Amino acid sequence: MGEILLRLVCGVKPIASILVSIVIWAPNSLHANGWEHTAVPIEALEVGLAQGNETTRTKAAESLGVRHDPRSLEILLGHLGTGETSETVLSALFHSLGHFPDDATRIALETCIFESEYPNRLRAVCVRSLGRIGLGEESLISIVADPTPRIIRLAAAEGLSSARSAAATRLLSEILSNRDASDWPRMFPRAAASLGEIGSADAADALSTALTATSDPRERLVIANALARAAQPGAVDVLLSALEEADVAELRLSLTIALSASQAGDGVTALLSLLDDPVPAVQLVALDGLLKHGSREGIQRVAERAQDYLADLQVELDRTDPDATTAVAKASLAAQALRVLHEIRPDSGLDAFLAAAALVPPEPSNLAALRIRSAVYEVRRRGLYGMGYVQENRDVIDMLSGSTGLGDPDARIRAVAVRSLGVIGAHEVEDNLIAALTDPSSEVRWTAAEVLGLLHAHQAVDDLVLALDDADPLVRIAAANALGYIRDHRAAPGLSRAAEDDDPRVREAAAIASSLLDH
Repeated sequence: MGEILLRLVCGVKPIASILVSIVIWAPNSLHANGWEHTAVPIEALEVGLAQGNETTRTKAAESLGVRHDPRSLEILLGHLGTGETSETVLSALFHSLGHFPDDATRIALETCIFESEYPNRLRAVCVRSLGRIGLGEESLISIVADPTPRIIRLAAAEGLSSARSAAATRLLSEILSNRDASDWPRMFPRAAASLGEIGSADAADALSTALTATSDPRERLVIANALARAAQPGAVDVLLSALEEADVAELRLSLTIALSASQAGDGVTALLSLLDDPVPAVQLVALDGLLKHGSREGIQRVAERAQDYLADLQVELDRTDPDATTAVAKASLAAQALRVLHEIRPDSGLDAFLAAAALVPPEPSNLAALRIRSAVYEVRRRGLYGMGYVQENRDVIDMLSGSTGLGDPDARIRAVAVRSLGVIGAHEVEDNLIAALTDPSSEVRWTAAEVLGLLHAHQAVDDLVLALDDADPLVRIAAANALGYIRDHRAAPGLSRAAEDDDPRVREAAAIASSLLDH
């Protein structure tokens, strides 16, 4: 969702958007360097740490940290006693110790912090690792409370993110409110982030108080991000009040993310109101929040907005030269609204599902058209998928079995249509599903076989037997499974042949299906 949000907030161009979204959403690599996999034995890493040059020793120390093997800890602690002098190697070593929550680790890290003559930047690495192991809370509190070098205090405030004591929460709360401190501009974001990670009701209260006390958009942005981490219901009123005052798109988005994360019952009404927010990204996050809540309250409003999004998308598609960024953003909103309807109350989304399935994607004439086509596919897929959960409706069956379903030129759409007809239990279109067994797409063929089995379609037995000779083993497996479900003795000869198939998975499926014919 990262790239989509960036486009919806500020219209970032595609390539830049992707690059930024990778930076925002990429997981911590844990110092991955190519040696962290088990193909490099620990014994080799031990030799590399002991005898290699500085680069080799650094990579060995990093890699030992991500192994989570008790032998790694012994090797790392043992190397501390060798008189290692390279700050680069020591930094990697102390960082790796942060992966081993052990008393021996705590002692080594506290020795680094309080008793060594290491430079402050290296001691700060030890402080962060102490925070990660979750065993040195008292030490971290003492560091933050004392006038130690700023780089070490910052690391300790960050390390308290794993703290659970009331003392840690109080100390971090005091940092938020002590604007007179000389290092407050640097300590404030670290303290706020740690309170968010702690996530207790008291931590959320401290953040809410700080949010109320400031009107600075940048400070509010920091606090909103922390409240999103805390995900406490008690922050709803403060977040709503801040939203009423916020006129910066990025801040409104962060406040909405926090409101969505709170999952408080009284937040549903607020999230519904945000579906009309002038910032499209806020609308997208509000829809995600409604999905997390799972409440049927106001679901009709979601259905109305889904129709609006689809109409807006259609207007863009009708243009001679539709803008890809705009079309993809509108499609993202439509797809998310359809997902909310499908997962919470499908019958309320019938009109939206039908409208989504009827969209016509542009021809893939250029890169922009391909992007739009991909986004429109997702909208159509959501619509067809949702139809499967709307029962006993003739319009749905006609759409799924017609030119925008089983007859669509896109094989992926045909496969979704087949699946939805199976979910509905549409016996009246079994002939259409049998015809799908010879579709050019193997995905459509094996989906059709699965559905015919679930429908216990006896009239499909002969065609399913023929499908046992399909070129794709997945189709053969699905056909065998389907014949097992139907339990018709006409399938016995075909299943006997399939029991000698070259693919062991097909043989197994055929054997099981044959055993079911007698039950």
